[in-house]
Amino acid sequence: SHEAVVSGALRLVAADLARRRADAAVRVPALVMSHAFVVGGRPSVESERDIRVGGVDSVPAGLYAGLGGSPLAERSGGLDYAALGHLHRPQEIRQRSAAVGPAGPHPDDDAVITGPRLVYSGSPLPFSFPEADFPKSTVLLDIGADGVTRLERVPTPLPYRAVTLTGTLEKVLALAPDHRENWVRVRLNGAAPPDAMARLKVELPNLLAFSRTPPPRAEGERAPVTRASDPLEVADRFLARMLGRSARPDERAVIARAYDAARAANEGSPSCDCTR
Repeated sequence: SHEAVVSGALRLVAADLARRRADAAVRVPALVMSHAFVVGGRPSVESERDIRVGGVDSVPAGLYAGLGGSPLAERSGGLDYAALGHLHRPQEIRQRSAAVGPAGPHPDDDAVITGPRLVYSGSPLPFSFPEADFPKSTVLLDIGADGVTRLERVPTPLPYRAVTLTGTLEKVLALAPDHRENWVRVRLNGAAPPDAMARLKVELPNLLAFSRTPPPRAEGERAPVTRASDPLEVADRFLARMLGRSARPDERAVIARAYDAARAANEGSPSCDCTR
């Protein structure tokens, strides 16, 4: 499991750290870098690749404090800082344990465990649209013989913004001039003409994702399609549903010609069962 692999690596760190500190006149600071999904971390929607295989993806935060269960953990003096990677959201994992009294653990008396600071710097750029909801930063760290003395998150300059524009086609097009340089996801509400995507791409050169919610269907609007249904009427209902309007005469003419051509082709085919 991922937990077992990280534990094994931390036990090697414990042995090396104990040896280094035993030979040093001044305490040696200890920082590790670890790519892991630490329990308590908050992932981002649509961003992190799922490394789960039967629940083996999670790594308990306590592994870093105990150096993977190494017998040399206490002698080594422990880690000061774990620079974590994998989660795109900048965050620090707070380790807590229940205070234990004569009657056992008391969850209301949580105390922060003394141990290394477990910090995700997060991705420097947004890699999905939901990531636009939180800032991007880089960690600036001061660490020395006394451990971590200062941690500052420096905002990352972004060459683009990831934005989601929601509304009717007219509303989205009205907003487009302010977002030509951004990476855009459009969620269209209501009717959309056939050239909606083409018009959006002209106004939003960095359009990356598109979805549409059709107008709400009126009560009783749904009509079944049976053998007796007129194909041209069915097509007209479909267009009205998708476009928010009835087909124009020229559009109906195109549909009628296409239907007549398809019917003629089927009737002229030797394999056509025209009684079905």
